[in-house]
Amino acid sequence: MKIRALYTLLALVLVVGLAGCKAGSMTQSTVELPPVKSIQESDLSDDQLLALAAVVNRMRGRPNLENAVFDPDQDMMISESGFSYDNMELTNTILLGAESVKLADGKFSSVLEGLFLFRDDLGRRAGARFAVKYYTLPAKGILISDARVSPEGIAYPKVEVYTVLQSAIDITTVKFDNYETLYRTVVEKSFPMTFTSADERQYGDKDKYLVFVFCKDRVSPMADFKIEGTPKIKPLYANINGWPVGVFGAKFKPGSPMSKFKFTVTYNPAPDSGGSTVVVGRFENKLYQQEEKTASN
Repeated sequence: MKIRALYTLLALVLVVGLAGCKAGSMTQSTVELPPVKSIQESDLSDDQLLALAAVVNRMRGRPNLENAVFDPDQDMMISESGFSYDNMELTNTILLGAESVKLADGKFSSVLEGLFLFRDDLGRRAGARFAVKYYTLPAKGILISDARVSPEGIAYPKVEVYTVLQSAIDITTVKFDNYETLYRTVVEKSFPMTFTSADERQYGDKDKYLVFVFCKDRVSPMADFKIEGTPKIKPLYANINGWPVGVFGAKFKPGSPMSKFKFTVTYNPAPDSGGSTVVVGRFENKLYQQEEKTASN
């Protein structure tokens, strides 16, 4: 049974001391990562690889794997209602715990716990915490007696910002129910925001713009994703299957030092239970003026 060739899990990382890692404050510009110890696929047994692959397969809504049986008498909590990982690549598997006990009949009872990290063609990421319990079956693979998967948000989600002329998009017709369609449309119509003295036009035209903020990491529905700006702005928000999107209108002259405009993006993973708010994006129009000064010196 060539498990390793069939069910490669791409990347495996064993995290050491994750529970003691504290998130950075709002004033920090870097995040201290927990120490990690790389492990190879060969460090895992065939039955461990098979168990993990079987869980991922079910998360994607695909048929069960051969030699990996889910106990029909037990309720598995794997699939998410209205969401599938089918179009996402599994990029990392982080093991937080693994235990195997030999039973009196010679079989083994095993438990695996950890995190999956997925990524799609748009560069969006999604994390999921898993716990799976299974038994080895002589010449019959494994029997999974319990498996639970839940979405896992990231401490510092990545955001991308695009500016579009209001005349290029009719905001009243924009649909916020499909992230991919919205993202590709905005990127295609986005306005270039880099201007230096070497450009034929040093600055953009003063006009009305729509600023779109896309969160590229899947977060909890309870998370707080907020955009605040100067001058004051009134963003509209949408959460599309766990990926927040914000949009607001503003009138300014891109790159011009005389057109002051800035905004920040903040994130709190659990505002109702004492979560910490962090700044995940800060954008200022004057940054383009600084770039111009550097280019002219």
